[in-house]
Amino acid sequence: MERSGVANNAGPAGLRNYAGRMRLTLFINPEHPSGDPLDLRLAEHVEQVSIARAAGYDGVAIGTHLSYGSAAWLPPFQTLAHLAPAAAGMSLSTCMLVLPYHHPMQVAIDGAFLDVLCEGRFILGVSAGWAHDEFALLGIDRRERVGRFTESLDLVARLWSQDRVRFDGRYYRVEDASLALRPVQRLSGGRGPRHRDPRRGALPTGQLQGLRSLGVVHRSGR
Repeated sequence: MERSGVANNAGPAGLRNYAGRMRLTLFINPEHPSGDPLDLRLAEHVEQVSIARAAGYDGVAIGTHLSYGSAAWLPPFQTLAHLAPAAAGMSLSTCMLVLPYHHPMQVAIDGAFLDVLCEGRFILGVSAGWAHDEFALLGIDRRERVGRFTESLDLVARLWSQDRVRFDGRYYRVEDASLALRPVQRLSGGRGPRHRDPRRGALPTGQLQGLRSLGVVHRSGR
């Protein structure tokens, strides 16, 4: 169970609590066998969301893996955008987006767009990832996942909270970047200390508090 908009790993039901009232989140399983008629599966997911909304559910969350081999995984941002009309008034969240698989600039843009779609109810759930085969498929050294995750989380926060961003990390670099597409929600404390302790790989306290206020949840993976 969670409070103040910060999600935890309460299980597939995604039980959430705000101001003493339990809230329910529908978890959409986007994994389908290769060759499945995905247009029908998408229509079924829309129906699932419509039923959950009518039953009083408060949010929709979607899992994610790479789509290859014998399993077709629907892409999280695009699928949530497709479900948004049926989820009017509900939160939309990723559970969990593996940050090292994506460039943080694109994550910030896609997340901001979803936040606009659901009128400020988007929750970005992120992970460092763990699957050896997926990192190998992308050509990413799995030993870099925590460093990439930390830098990406930091950069996304800055892109959402600052007018101009200069970031010179080990894995990601941007120069004088400014997002024209901004989330409806605003980070509080997003302008915390500019440097993190490299020994701990932790975000600045102000930055992390700002992420929590926006509904960003993270876990380190395995």
